[in-house]
Amino acid sequence: MNMQLDDLEQQLAGLAESAPSGVSADGVHHRVVRRRRRRLAARSAAGVLCTAAVVAGLVAINRPHSTIAPSGSNRGDQFVGATDPPYLSGPGDGWTVRYFDDTIDEPSPLVVVDAVEGFAGGSFRVLPNGVGEGVTVQGRDLHEDGVDGVISSPSEGFQWMVWTVGDHRLQAHVRRLSEAQAVSVAKHITVAADGSLVIDEVPAGLVSLTTDERANDNRRVEYQWSGPDGKALTVTLSPGADVGVRIAVNEGGVRETTVNGHAAYVDDDGLRYDWVDGYWVWEVFGEGYSDPAELASVVAAVSVTDRATWEAELAGHAVLPEQRAQVVASITADIPMPPGLDLTNFARAEQAEDRYQLIAHVTGAAFCVWLNQWATALTDGDVATATTAANAIATSKHWAALEEINSQGGWSDEMWRAADRVASGDRSIAAEAASSLGCAAVPNSSLPDTVP
Repeated sequence: MNMQLDDLEQQLAGLAESAPSGVSADGVHHRVVRRRRRRLAARSAAGVLCTAAVVAGLVAINRPHSTIAPSGSNRGDQFVGATDPPYLSGPGDGWTVRYFDDTIDEPSPLVVVDAVEGFAGGSFRVLPNGVGEGVTVQGRDLHEDGVDGVISSPSEGFQWMVWTVGDHRLQAHVRRLSEAQAVSVAKHITVAADGSLVIDEVPAGLVSLTTDERANDNRRVEYQWSGPDGKALTVTLSPGADVGVRIAVNEGGVRETTVNGHAAYVDDDGLRYDWVDGYWVWEVFGEGYSDPAELASVVAAVSVTDRATWEAELAGHAVLPEQRAQVVASITADIPMPPGLDLTNFARAEQAEDRYQLIAHVTGAAFCVWLNQWATALTDGDVATATTAANAIATSKHWAALEEINSQGGWSDEMWRAADRVASGDRSIAAEAASSLGCAAVPNSSLPDTVP
């Protein structure tokens, strides 16, 4: 195969920024919004190499920090199974929450990990949505091993595998496994009639995770606190799949240290810390610090707390679980809702969320459905439906919720630019909105990009 790893890495880096999602009540991509509001140092692109489609019926968000018991007797005593993220309390007096986000994206369809250490050991993780056409990777051809694909050379303990099973093209992120193990896993993966992945045999020493054990493998929680003298602190909790992605001691400018009894890594300027606590990777950024020792003491002061304390700290800085239904109702008060759009999951009582984020998710869900209905109707020659959708999109210029957040980030402007292009008949916006708004792309048709 004539394949280029750089092409794959560039596309994955792009996915980390754009990551399109399906259009549903939960189908507006959270990272698109976070990118607009990002004030601190950007997180590693390797930590977000997954496409996202937030699905209905997800596990309850913000539950207490309790381990989901692994199934099967072949899990070792040190197995790091899936857990829900802990509730965090800020560094102390003088610190207030300025931003909070809890995102669960589509989990991997199949994950194989070390049977003793779980995600803390080696892993084979299939990306949720496979591989797009033309995305390739340079490496060793696997046909002689019985796999129609290729595996890249290892780098920092990581490899990419791209292979074909029937009519399905799959991609996996391989970490700290031998090529023989990776090939063995791939050879035993089949695609069921419903499109789900099945593995009929797992190499010795590895185990295939259950649905519950995969539930949080694409979940991220972000806290930002504002402190005295213009200082700030960001803590991101990432799932077990990121173990080793953010933490690489042989990465340039990273040295070992200790944080609250955990072996940790800190960059040479002392502004970023990373460590593993069970299933979760902690990544902590400091802003406004000139003395690394001062930041070190602040990092150590962030603590795991109970739900009541957590909610008290978030009050006034995020929409609390019991407030969500009322807030969602107020957001949608002047928004024409497209037929069939169910916002039930946005109003769920379990999830706390930054108000900006919640507004973006709700408005984006409605906008994206109208946008795709408009483009599809044009493809089908359904002028009446296209006109109804275009008129609904035009009203976004006056949605109170978008006007409220317009000065806080780029989300409103992005939607209004898209609305202008719909008004001008520029059909190409339907596909471009996959990256700009997180909408699901509408397949191209024979219609020209611009329609009357």
